[in-house]
Amino acid sequence: MRASGILLPIFSLPSEGGIGNFSSEARKFIDFLADAGQTYWQILPLGPEGKGDSPYQPVSCFSGNICYIDPVQLQDEGLLTDEEILQYQKSSVQTETVDYAGGHAAVLPLLEKAYFRFKNQPKEKQAGFQKFCEENAFWLDDFALFMVISDEFPGKSWREWPDPLRYRDPEALSEQTKNNLEQLMFLKWTQYEFIRQWSALREYAHSRGIQIIGDMPIYTSMDGADSWAYPEIFQYDEELNAASVSGCPPDDFAEDGQLWRNPLYRWHSGRKAVYDWWLHRIRHQFKLYDIVRLDHFRGFQAYYSIPAESDSAKNGRWEKGPGLAFFKFLRQHDCPQNFIAENLGFLTEDVQELIDASGFPGMKVLQFAFDFDYENQYLPEHYEENCVVYTGTHDNDTSRGWFEELDVWHRGFIANYINDWFRKEFPGEINTETSNAAIMNHNIAHYLTQTAMASRADTCIIPLQDWLNLDSSARINTPSTVGGNWNWRLSREDFQAALDKGLAAEIREMSEKYGRTGNENDVEIGEKGENR
Repeated sequence: MRASGILLPIFSLPSEGGIGNFSSEARKFIDFLADAGQTYWQILPLGPEGKGDSPYQPVSCFSGNICYIDPVQLQDEGLLTDEEILQYQKSSVQTETVDYAGGHAAVLPLLEKAYFRFKNQPKEKQAGFQKFCEENAFWLDDFALFMVISDEFPGKSWREWPDPLRYRDPEALSEQTKNNLEQLMFLKWTQYEFIRQWSALREYAHSRGIQIIGDMPIYTSMDGADSWAYPEIFQYDEELNAASVSGCPPDDFAEDGQLWRNPLYRWHSGRKAVYDWWLHRIRHQFKLYDIVRLDHFRGFQAYYSIPAESDSAKNGRWEKGPGLAFFKFLRQHDCPQNFIAENLGFLTEDVQELIDASGFPGMKVLQFAFDFDYENQYLPEHYEENCVVYTGTHDNDTSRGWFEELDVWHRGFIANYINDWFRKEFPGEINTETSNAAIMNHNIAHYLTQTAMASRADTCIIPLQDWLNLDSSARINTPSTVGGNWNWRLSREDFQAALDKGLAAEIREMSEKYGRTGNENDVEIGEKGENR
């Protein structure tokens, strides 16, 4: 069934405390989506930010970012006082960009106070927390212990820890646990509160007919909790050093390729341990999201392996991944598979065969379409219905910013193509002379959005920046660059202005025009193909 949605990360919401969170602003955005006739809210990973503030270098593949916890809801639970919240609100000036350090500094003292009051409540009020700890012990115990030890050795990788801790000697871990019981319980409680608030927000989204599309990075951080807790699933030597690391070869995003430096999985030599870990991980993801976008899907068919000592991704080579057998394993274990396959970048025939066999919808990005090649797979006449179309993703510039960097020949080609495509598909839909002038006058975001919405793709996701026609200052990430990424925020003023100007009505009108406002309960993704 045809449907549409909007891409906006949680951290980009105009909440208090330096970073977007699960506040009333999040509920207001859900109301906006519902008013706009949308079915989906796509967000980026919810885990703690890693190096460079990236949510794709997760400290843990299971934990949530505690900066997203809304202190006001802790007040509603009786865990913070009116005075403490008032002080928090007075000191929380919304920054123009995301302030991760400021977000942690603002929320951490409040979480500590709230936990102190929580642990002194009657036992019956702590039953939910105890159940959470039991059900999530698989990852929660190691994550909390990892964070405690990391605080003991600040600035050091776990590979630089004393050998008993590095190699997870049972006696050393037991000693650490015994000496840090209170801090361990606090860390577990913050994860409980994260899940509690997120689950409530997700339930509110469901009540308004909105489903959540989440994003799952294929890799975990080299210096993260998972790589320390489960070394048997990674390609490490006896000293727990990686001979090869992750990345991707040169492509449209990066001429020299991308060197991510994540540890690589033992898909074959350690298959059982890897598959079991992934089974836990994906089941956990579907406790958070309705639909999961599998980041770097091609890595399941073949992954790019780069020598660890390399300073460039050019020296890598492709290694065979688990292929369709992995997804059959998930199916055999009754694991949800409502996936979107992120199939961007360098694709070979065997990758396309895996996507076809899995039945998962792939992605189409309009910004990749206009290279003067009429066989380009991202041009809308080449779309199959079982796909998800975007004007751009979090790794692209905004459509306006992208267009402004193009030369006049590319701009003219895009304008002519859009006009020609609409004349063929929807005769009389566009006034060629008017639209040509509008596109060349930097209103490309509107026309790309209209093209995406009109396409035959079952699902259409538009970044909020393109609905607002924002320039490059609203870009979220520039691949292969360090600094200045993952920090765009929607200001309250811009959001309110959008509401005042009737943006929701405009979005609903276009969604209705192209048949994308149906019953969200009928929407399913990834229901075709051999694996289903």
